[in-house]
Amino acid sequence: MNGPLSAEELRRRRMSTLTGEPASTTGESLWRLHPDGLPAVMPSEGRSVLIEPPSKSAPTQDWLFYRDNCRALLADEPGNPKKIALLEAAEEVLAWRAVLPEERWFWPADDSDDGYVLIIEAAPGVMYAHVWVPVPYYTESDARVMAVERAIEHSTTTRLLHRGVELARVEIHEGQAITVLPSDGNKQATDD
Repeated sequence: MNGPLSAEELRRRRMSTLTGEPASTTGESLWRLHPDGLPAVMPSEGRSVLIEPPSKSAPTQDWLFYRDNCRALLADEPGNPKKIALLEAAEEVLAWRAVLPEERWFWPADDSDDGYVLIIEAAPGVMYAHVWVPVPYYTESDARVMAVERAIEHSTTTRLLHRGVELARVEIHEGQAITVLPSDGNKQATDD
């Protein structure tokens, strides 16, 4: 007969990871429960989409940006089941985060000043991937180098932002990476 669970059993279950292994901390347990932003099962119908969600450790503003990109993709092809599933998965993350008390957050607050953001574009204004570059581990110079490397690797435009302000945009022209500095609009060829 199943009776009420003891306080210790309730704690053990709450602190378990998805695989049933004990989590070392509440934060680890919450991290493992955080939705990954992708559909559990991707529908087979519809055109494929090249988009990568932010990490579980990314600020909520990055997830909002990702959801907005999913909405833009869906607006281009409203009946695509893959795009619908991606949007629903992004909204699931935001709903999950909305109910978690701030003292339980394991991600930085939206107004934090602890990192740079690299946005790798699939098309002008459409995010393909998002990379968080934390400070103090990396300097702005390191982040600029990473932006150039990602642009070359993906053969696409990569934008470098800090606190929502674009510091540089790396574009590929005739196989060469060109850095555009938004403050003066000057273009500089990179040495690669």
